[in-house]
Amino acid sequence: MTRALSVRLEVFDLLGRRVAILADDMREPGIYRAMWNAGDQSSGICFARLASATIRQKPATQKLVLLK
Repeated sequence: MTRALSVRLEVFDLLGRRVAILADDMREPGIYRAMWNAGDQSSGICFARLASATIRQKPATQKLVLLK
């Protein structure tokens, strides 16, 4: 049985400051795509973090390189 989960996808800079929230809602199981308009950000390293408040497991973190 599949069920919807509460998910949150955020982007952080190297200092740990949140610079964007790309998703913060309930999602059914599946494949999703998120677009980030980083026009106001400078080039550098960022981190995307995907977490769910519904399940107890470590959030998934991915390193991003922003080039302008």
